Amino acid sequence: MVVARTLRAEGLLCVIIIIPIVKDNEGKGTVFCDFFMSSTEGSYDKIAAMDFSKITEDLFIGTTPSAGDSGLLHDLGVRLIINMRWEHRLRPDTHAEPLSLLWLRTIDSPFFPIPMRALQRGARAALKTIRAGGKVYAHCAGGRHRGVAMGAVVLIAQGHSPQEAMGLIKANRPVADPGAFYIRNRILRFARQWEIV
Repeated sequence: MVVARTLRAEGLLCVIIIIPIVKDNEGKGTVFCDFFMSSTEGSYDKIAAMDFSKITEDLFIGTTPSAGDSGLLHDLGVRLIINMRWEHRLRPDTHAEPLSLLWLRTIDSPFFPIPMRALQRGARAALKTIRAGGKVYAHCAGGRHRGVAMGAVVLIAQGHSPQEAMGLIKANRPVADPGAFYIRNRILRFARQWEIV
C-alpha cells in the first residue's frame, strides 16, 4: 500500500511518499520513503532550468539537466553525467559522441544514507573520465546534497582532503550544503575508506 501525505502552507507544497518495497519470509518489509517540497505556484510536470556551478576544471555540480541541455554539457567538455536522483532517469544523449550516464539511485534523507558502494562507483567512473580528458557533471534535484556529496568524493579521489573538497565546493556553489550532518558523514566515511583502498 502506497501512503502519500500532502501538506500546503504559505506557497509551498510538501509531499511525503511511503512505499513498501520488499517483504521477507517473516513479513518484515523494507520501506522506501521520499520527501520533496515545491512551490505551489507554476507547473510540477517540468524540471526547472539546469543550474550548475564549475567547481574545478574537471568538475561541475548542479541540478538535473534536461534533454535540451546536452549540447551545453558537450560544449563544456562534460563526458560523464552522474545522476544521484532516485526518481528521475535521464534520457540517452543523441549526439554523435553521446555523454556517458551513470545513474546512482539515492534518496536525500538522513534516514537513508548514500551507500558507500554508490559513492565509490561514481568516484571510479569520474576518475576514469577525467584521466581520459573528459569532465564530470554530478547532479541531484537541487544541487545541494547528493550531487555535492558525489562531487566531494570525486575531489577526494583526486587527492583533496575532505575539508578541502567541501570548502572548494561551498566556495564555488554557495547553495551547496556539504555540512549537512548526513552528507558530511558520508563524505568523511568515503575519505577513510578510500585511503584504505
